[in-house]
Amino acid sequence: MTVTKTIQIKSESQLGRALEYIINAKKTMNETLVSGHALNNVHNAEFEMLRTRCFAQKLKGHYSNGKDEVFAHHIIQSFDPKDNITPEQAHEIGEKMMLQFTEGKHEFVIATHVDQDHIHNHIIFNSTSNVDLKKFRWKKITASNLRKISDEVALEYGIQPLKKTLDSKYKAYEKYRKEMTFSNEIKQRLNFLISQSSSFEDFQRKLPLLNLQGDFYTKSGKLKKYATYKLLDFPQQRAKRDATLSKKGDYLLKNLEAQFKKNEVVLSEDELIEGYEKIKRDVFALPDVEIIIEPWQVSQQDEDFIYLTFDYGIKNQGEVRIHKSQFLTQEDGNYKLQLKHSDFFLLVDSEHQSKSRYIKSSVLVEQLTTDNLRPPTKFYSARKEFIFALDSLNFLARKNIHTGDQVEQYFSVLKNKLEESSEAIENVDRKIEAVVEQYKYKNPSLEVKKKLEGLYLQNEELKALHQEITKTIDQVEQISEYSLGHKERLQYVPKDKQEQKQSPKY
Repeated sequence: MTVTKTIQIKSESQLGRALEYIINAKKTMNETLVSGHALNNVHNAEFEMLRTRCFAQKLKGHYSNGKDEVFAHHIIQSFDPKDNITPEQAHEIGEKMMLQFTEGKHEFVIATHVDQDHIHNHIIFNSTSNVDLKKFRWKKITASNLRKISDEVALEYGIQPLKKTLDSKYKAYEKYRKEMTFSNEIKQRLNFLISQSSSFEDFQRKLPLLNLQGDFYTKSGKLKKYATYKLLDFPQQRAKRDATLSKKGDYLLKNLEAQFKKNEVVLSEDELIEGYEKIKRDVFALPDVEIIIEPWQVSQQDEDFIYLTFDYGIKNQGEVRIHKSQFLTQEDGNYKLQLKHSDFFLLVDSEHQSKSRYIKSSVLVEQLTTDNLRPPTKFYSARKEFIFALDSLNFLARKNIHTGDQVEQYFSVLKNKLEESSEAIENVDRKIEAVVEQYKYKNPSLEVKKKLEGLYLQNEELKALHQEITKTIDQVEQISEYSLGHKERLQYVPKDKQEQKQSPKY
């Protein structure tokens, strides 16, 4: 495999030192190979490169004092000792890579060093082209393109590139996302811990298992009015106060004891981590909204991110950087972008890098759907709360608990979600009726068609959720009544999983 690293050279003196280092290494290393492209003599490379820059300035009339100017780029291309290649082969790979990368339009010097346990190339190329006299613009995607070219050329010599797995990309994204906001992550862990603790002491013992640190006591040992929480597995600088996590006071110390008393049975410390991982897969991984992205909205891609064109303000345009793990590729060439309300994204200003900033997912959704006229598909929070309650009921069922306060608590959540889904269906129906009434005597435009399409999708999602909750409520009622006279171990199964069980396995 090959690994490339790039360094910007921003002064004449820096250029001279870099060239002297890579060329004069031949004096101390007999096997060092040195060659150049579009240069009369590699030992005069500094003079020739600076003359090309000077000639371009005179011809175009654009003079620079060199401040913040990139004179050249220094590339280091490394090879793994396991690749078993000769210095001559490494040198050829470097030359082919640079001719393809610069299209042969830039002067460069390449030196192959063998002074370490791995062979590596040092390459310096002039940022001013000796063909069209244009400046080489190093963009965000340039380094990714360079690595791809390097890997393709190396493959001709039997060297396999290093592959990034989807799992590693997802983990990188998760770290990036959680560094932006901590409140949501803390609340997710607290919700689970509160539902799985039998007392305040039990709650405190279980906090470290989910990498949470709680501060509850004063120096004198008295219980504080407000507790604070901090994530131990992410770089959270300031602890979050319980009062700021919920306006309803769900996490206040004075309210926790009442919630613990409702828990007749809870997960043990050994079962806790596995249980939380299941909840994360079933509930927290669900997106809040999904939007369609058309190919023309994508400005560029690299190994980890996709950049979307984004218009904002008056005649301002930038790019929004989004991790690839949030995109699903569709057969028609479009993408589905899955988002959470808590997500933030980097908006890079095309003209002024210093004006780059982070934007909320709601702002992103509004702009992108306005651009392509495709309304978003909402994944209502009712579904997440329904699945959480269902998982909790199944846990109680496995412990032979089908009645009591704890069952009633989650059962009331199901009934509330059923009512919410009914109201949401009625709301969407009214929107559809209003659109049809407004345009039924006109030829519907593309905008109207796409608006109705989005409303129909929302309606289908809500009706499916409503049916699923209804069936689960019926199951809970039947099993609870049955368990009064029997002590059989029963479990609530969602509709989709029931169909999977009935389907034959191939």
